[in-house]
Amino acid sequence: MLFLPLLLIPLLFLAVVFLTPRGQTRASWRPCAICVAVSATWALLIALTFFSVEVDPLVIGVLMGMSVTGLMSKLAEFYQAQKLKYAWLARLITILGGFYAVVWFLQGQTSLALLIALTTVLTLVLITFLFQGVTHQEALAGAATDGQRKSAIKKLDNCC
Repeated sequence: MLFLPLLLIPLLFLAVVFLTPRGQTRASWRPCAICVAVSATWALLIALTFFSVEVDPLVIGVLMGMSVTGLMSKLAEFYQAQKLKYAWLARLITILGGFYAVVWFLQGQTSLALLIALTTVLTLVLITFLFQGVTHQEALAGAATDGQRKSAIKKLDNCC
């Protein structure tokens, strides 16, 4: 089964590239075609194991690690585009949490892997949204120039 990723990744990559609508370039976030292909490949390999197809867990682990690294890269781009603080910490948390989630998943400890994945996501949310050091007044001042943020902050400000 070592040859399967060699076939699947290029085929899925080309499928994503050619099937992605051209109008999506205006979207603020676009998934990477190679990331989608790699993630779909390891997901398919895991699915094959449920049908008693023998797949080397090392191959799945390497592909999952590639996905974690791709996710970390997208997160770093997001932090840079939004001018957020603590990008280094978010990248570190993503890599460490992803590593342990993958290891425990491959060892059959899915509950522990899920707990680590959820803890990683929750920690990233806290770093991204709560630890940026922006006061309410700074958010309102910044919202005056950004229409979308303005409406959200106004709604939060006037909710109660």
